[in-house]
Amino acid sequence: MKLRLNNTREFVDPDGTVVMAAIKSLKHDNVLFLEHGADYVDCWCENENSFHFQYQDGKTLQIFETEEMITADELASIYMRFL
Repeated sequence: MKLRLNNTREFVDPDGTVVMAAIKSLKHDNVLFLEHGADYVDCWCENENSFHFQYQDGKTLQIFETEEMITADELASIYMRFL
């Protein structure tokens, strides 16, 4: 599993502490990408507590995206479940 923050920092096999720190560090226009094989979740920050989110199911290669913005708490819950 790999976690990338703005395509500038990469963490291999991150734990929950690393993922939570990365989420808390997100600022406007930051991107956070967590992949496991062909499955991934990623988000980009609209503002301090508002995020766009998408998920790719590696089996079907379908991408699912939220229509509404989600909060940092919702985002943290999703990333932790993906871990």
